[in-house]
Amino acid sequence: MTQIDAYHAELARQIAAQVVAELPRELAVQVAAELRDDPSVQSPWLNSEQAATYLGLEPRGLESMRRERRGPKFSRIGNRIVRYHVADLDAWLREHAR
Repeated sequence: MTQIDAYHAELARQIAAQVVAELPRELAVQVAAELRDDPSVQSPWLNSEQAATYLGLEPRGLESMRRERRGPKFSRIGNRIVRYHVADLDAWLREHAR
């Protein structure tokens, strides 16, 4: 990525953040719901089963690694929801490559 491309990408992120911040709450909720329902929109956040598949592991193995604090970085939402970011899974794979 050239310096100009990086500048344009950052500018686009800033504009998108400003537009979202200015949206009325109801419209923001509606847009978010439509994006969630659109199969062409892929989230970089995976649930445990998706993350295990991405890593080529069994879901119980990934859960065990999480409990033992030896697996990839994860985020917990509340007490029960666990999500893995694809970038964190990729970083963990690079660290553990042989």
